[in-house]
Amino acid sequence: MVEKEMNRESLKLVVVATDTSERIWAKYERFCKEKNVPVIRVSTKEELGKHLGKESVAVVGFNDKNQSTNLVKLYENLKETGGVL
Repeated sequence: MVEKEMNRESLKLVVVATDTSERIWAKYERFCKEKNVPVIRVSTKEELGKHLGKESVAVVGFNDKNQSTNLVKLYENLKETGGVL
């Protein structure tokens, strides 16, 4: 599904689980760099899936600009504060 949206160029953010393969990470990192789309690595596939009501999710894409902007800000804040909101 994310790959389909990649081709449509509608993604505003891509989130990749930390335990995905380096090949998958490199693929999405390269795409996002080319398209100027933020890409972040968080959680495991199981943790990411749990938050999305799935068993396991390696990659998720966001189309909504406001939601994507807020998620990137939250991620950056968590990185700066060591995980404290």
